[in-house]
Amino acid sequence: MKGKYGSWILALLVFFLAAGLQAQVNLPAGTTNIPAQLEQQGWHPVAPGVFQRERPGQPLETIALGSEGLPRALQELRHRFLTLSDTYEKTPTPELEKALSHLKVQMGDLEKTIATLKPGAAPALPEGCNFSFGCGPNAYPLGDVQGVGADSWSYFYNDCSYQATAYADAQGSTNSGYDFQARAWTDYNVYQSAAVRTPGGPSCFSDALCYVNAPGLGLYYQNYASNSSCPVPVTPLTVNLYGPSYISVFGYECVTEYWSASASGGTPPYSYSWNYGGGGDTFSATFCGSGENYTEYFYVSVTAYDSGGQNASRSMTTTVRYQGGDICPYYRPYCDPYPY
Repeated sequence: MKGKYGSWILALLVFFLAAGLQAQVNLPAGTTNIPAQLEQQGWHPVAPGVFQRERPGQPLETIALGSEGLPRALQELRHRFLTLSDTYEKTPTPELEKALSHLKVQMGDLEKTIATLKPGAAPALPEGCNFSFGCGPNAYPLGDVQGVGADSWSYFYNDCSYQATAYADAQGSTNSGYDFQARAWTDYNVYQSAAVRTPGGPSCFSDALCYVNAPGLGLYYQNYASNSSCPVPVTPLTVNLYGPSYISVFGYECVTEYWSASASGGTPPYSYSWNYGGGGDTFSATFCGSGENYTEYFYVSVTAYDSGGQNASRSMTTTVRYQGGDICPYYRPYCDPYPY
């Protein structure tokens, strides 16, 4: 099993590093003082054996180490177990049942690990072994429709024979439905991910939890994110402009033409402004001939405004053809009652 996924996970790790993802921890071979190594990477001790790191725009990360820290990890797992158990009573799903069974096993394994660790013993990495692990949760409002989404991923990589469990879950709840997904696997090199998309509102909630549990190292890493926002998406404001593309004016006659605008999207109600002044969703202009032949190009532009502060513009050019003199030789339909 060690070599089965090793190259794939290593390639995935290279991708993570290239993408600049921060929710990961790298421990070089032979690290004898993990707490000191963590502090060099921006982690801060918050309790005996427990370190946390929080950076702008990212969820709070937690690492629990050894006999002093792993009870905190057990507490975190119990909290997730109880939360999902309450949800299962209201909305039982096969995915939730599977996740609860997994968490129950993980809590039992952690209890056994804690019982076997020497009090006060700090974990250290064996010589010649490199470790990398991490996980990233996301919880957010949907952008295209009202609703919530969540996703998470977790991975563990080492070039020795240590196993770890990678766990990732995501859940979303609105007044229109509920969705949950969880993925977990234990191996030498492992990656897991989960994602949900739950339309609906206005009552909503989504969250995601991920962790890496490596009992053989006396190490537990966790990340969590939540969201309770699901606003109705505001679509971009657009405006359409309708009017003649060509106007004919004969002799000394006057012709009045109309242009209209129609806005959509954004936040109604709408208002309009035309480049020749005036408001409303229509605009008119009158063209009078001078008895001469010539062509002009009439430029019309309208800007629409919505009540949310958005604006959008549209323009068009109309060709106006003035035909002076005797038009009958060329435009018999306008002269004879029975055109031929």
